[in-house]
This record gives sequence, C-alpha cells and structure tokens, in this order.
Amino acid sequence: MKKIAIVFMLVCGALTSCNIESISQKKDNLTAKDFKTITVDSLYSLRVPRYMKEMKSLNDDASLAYANVFKEAYTIVIDEPIDEVMTSFKEYEIYKEEKSPLENYDYYQIESFKESIENLEITPLKTKTINGYPVKQYVFKGEVENIQISYLISLIESESDLFMIMSWTLTNRFERFKDSFIKSHDSFKSSKKN
Repeated sequence: MKKIAIVFMLVCGALTSCNIESISQKKDNLTAKDFKTITVDSLYSLRVPRYMKEMKSLNDDASLAYANVFKEAYTIVIDEPIDEVMTSFKEYEIYKEEKSPLENYDYYQIESFKESIENLEITPLKTKTINGYPVKQYVFKGEVENIQISYLISLIESESDLFMIMSWTLTNRFERFKDSFIKSHDSFKSSKKN
C-alpha cells in the first residue's frame, strides 16, 4: 500500500513560486495532435499534452510524472495491484466487503485528500467508464500551504490494478487546463489483460 499513501507532499515542491502573469489565461484548445502517448512498462498508456515533459521528481511512487513548470500544469499516475491494496485495507480494517475494489479505493483516497488539503471542495463528475474500465472522477479544490490548488482526479479499476491519475494546477488556472486534463485522463488504456 506504499503507493497509495498520501501524495500531496509533491504538490508544494512541484509548484513553482514564479507566477508569470504574462502567460495567457485563455483555455487550452488542444486537439489530438497536441498530445503524445506515453506507455508505461506493459501496464498502461496515457496521452499527455506535448508541452509537458517527464519530471520523475514529482512523486517517487508515480509510474508516470509529467509537467510544465512554466504553465504550472502537472500530471502523475499511481498504480497498484488490486490484490495488494485490498489485502492492506483488510489488514488495517478499512475494507468494506459490500463495496467493489474501486469503491473501497475511492473512499480511501477521498479521506486521504480530506486530511491533506485545507478547505477541500469535492465536485464529483459523472461516474463513467474509460475505455471500458469503471472510473470515479472528481474535481478537488483546496489549499496546500496557503496555495490554492485544483485537481482533476480519476480513479480507475482494471482487471488487476487500481490507478489514480491526478492532474493539477493553481486554482486560478484550472479552467484553462481542465479540458486538456479531461482529454488526457479519458485516453487511459490498460495494457494488462487477465
């Protein structure tokens, strides 16, 4: 369960202190050609905006970490085998038998965010599937060390793994990047089949 530990320490270190006001606040209107596909091992692929570069320092447990520090836009993916996560949940007596692995994971992650982000506002987006996999998707807005940050969070359950895709930026820039973040998350494809 090491990878699903709270990942918010990365946020403050990743956000730059420079706030370049000359950067346009208009929405990114990215098309398919503006994204590149990143394949992680033989586990999954995700399309990220071409303006993002790999930044492994965002989070030690992330299997994918991309960012553009000048735009202050960040994306990571944390993945864990379902059986390991559910075993850990059972050991810590937080597993709910009546819930699916995704619902258990969802509950855990939301509680973790509540403990880590001040003044947290959670807006669920419609529950849907991404490429046939069940997903819970949210917009989170809150404060970390006096910085207003907004996130798009997608929690996905594949045949054998759980994934958390997290994209974030400063709250005053979120509307600019929201559509691009959603397009990126919606591109998720698991490569692993049972």
